[in-house]
Amino acid sequence: MKKSLLFIRILALLLPSCIISLHPLYTDDVIVYEDALEGQWIQGDIEDENDEFLIWEFSRAKKGYRLLRHNNVDSFVYHAVLVKLGDHHFMDFYREVPDDCQDDIANFLPTHNFLKVQLDDDTFKLEYFDNDYLKRLFRERKIRIKHEKVNGDIVLTAESKELQQFMIKYAEDKRAFSGSYEVLEKITR
Repeated sequence: MKKSLLFIRILALLLPSCIISLHPLYTDDVIVYEDALEGQWIQGDIEDENDEFLIWEFSRAKKGYRLLRHNNVDSFVYHAVLVKLGDHHFMDFYREVPDDCQDDIANFLPTHNFLKVQLDDDTFKLEYFDNDYLKRLFRERKIRIKHEKVNGDIVLTAESKELQQFMIKYAEDKRAFSGSYEVLEKITR
């Protein structure tokens, strides 16, 4: 039970820091594929069984990658798509829900999550958009991208092309990416 709570805590740290959208960030013209991403990556330490860690396993899928995220207790499967917008890469991912999981909200309302990413040989850096900055932009009426507030969270409802323009606009804004990131290290090819 303790390990399950640990895994949920790790997931809670990741998912709320992503941009959440009803529509994908990708369109066919911006999808890219990097062979170097395939394989296993580790987030955290795995020195002993009490360490906090996640294994990210990327394998090629029809459009993008199948992403299995797991530790020694739980696992989740996602569809991940690598996107190149301007000079920057982003990852759009959404959870794949097993057919036998009929009561899961993702069956009724699947959402996409976006991260800014950098892939360098054996490291994969995931940068999170600062949700407080995003909320401030809306509060100060500095952006007009379509969205809804759900339980205090912002869920973007704009179409893919508008989402792409938004990400390009803020890709180099240091305030948008507040230094919150994870670095994954490659463990298998």
